[in-house]
Amino acid sequence: MRLLLITGLCVALAGCATAAAPGASAVKVTSSQSAAQGCKALGQASVTAHSMPVNITRENAITQMRNKVVEMGGNLVVSSGPQVAMPGPVATMNGDVYAC
Repeated sequence: MRLLLITGLCVALAGCATAAAPGASAVKVTSSQSAAQGCKALGQASVTAHSMPVNITRENAITQMRNKVVEMGGNLVVSSGPQVAMPGPVATMNGDVYAC
């Protein structure tokens, strides 16, 4: 019974992960502005993720940002990464989007 409960909890937590859009895995996430030299600026993007635990919240914010970059036609985002706030946790991620 205990194993069934633990397995169910793991499946439920894994189900909270954000799905990556086609092409999202090719999006480069960096904090280095120099990585955008020679690239076309497409604008700014902002995403917010809510989930448990904190590490999943961070991962979801990064995945959502990659999805947003693909949606904007880019392949690079310059960002300081997700900022996590409590209670929640809630992760907010802002970045400049580029096509390189």
